[in-house]
Amino acid sequence: MRIYVIGPVSNIENDNRPAFEQAARELHEALGCEVEIPHDTIKPGTGWEEAMHQSLSRLAKADAVAMLDGWTSSRGACLEFQVAEILRHYGLAEVRTVKEWLDGAPKAA
Repeated sequence: MRIYVIGPVSNIENDNRPAFEQAARELHEALGCEVEIPHDTIKPGTGWEEAMHQSLSRLAKADAVAMLDGWTSSRGACLEFQVAEILRHYGLAEVRTVKEWLDGAPKAA
């Protein structure tokens, strides 16, 4: 399974990379799956429209989506969520918050 993380980026120090990286680490450790964040493929300084094209393309290839806290305040993350919900509707992706993914992860014995 490959999870794509969405959340606020614009107008946040370091493009909110630390929060994305922490979520990716926690999801990988808890679920043992591949996790991708936009920062992995979108170069710093890329314009919003191009960044959204790239992000939506990567999201569409994921098996699941995880939303960071604060995603609803981000225009881009709201757009990504709408696409993720369409994918979910057709059985093409699971969509949850990072916390929901982590709360549902199997507990170590």
